[in-house]
Amino acid sequence: MMNDTSKLPISRINELTETLNNLTNNIINVNDKFNRNYNMIKLENGSTLSSSNPEIIKEIVITSKGRPIFLSTCGDANSNNNSTSWFKIYFYRDDSLLCQQTCVSPSASSNNPFSLQYLDIIPSGTYTFKVKYVLGDGIIQFTEENVYAQSPQFIVYEI
Repeated sequence: MMNDTSKLPISRINELTETLNNLTNNIINVNDKFNRNYNMIKLENGSTLSSSNPEIIKEIVITSKGRPIFLSTCGDANSNNNSTSWFKIYFYRDDSLLCQQTCVSPSASSNNPFSLQYLDIIPSGTYTFKVKYVLGDGIIQFTEENVYAQSPQFIVYEI
């Protein structure tokens, strides 16, 4: 059964209209919170750091709404020689260094997992986030050869 709104006082109609507007705004705000901004890339299959290829750089451009940005990289590193190999991982926002980590692979085929995360608090705007893998010494192969699903990932996610 429908109510006849012509019998409602104008103050009650205004109150109901305001309540409906508030509910609509809350729905829009909730939708905005769940409209996530992210990207992920992987290194090419069998990527290797060596004297002839001492650096790998991957970048992701994100236009932020001003919420915190979560950066993550992880993977598997193998020394491809019979001695200790090592490399560094760097995160950059544009040209600013955010953080770094040194990773060591102590022997051939030792399958050393690595992981680096960072939470960047920034105002809204468009930013280029980079991950740099830089050889220190030896030869580093990322993941097992021909297993692209295991290749190191670089993830940028606005929370």
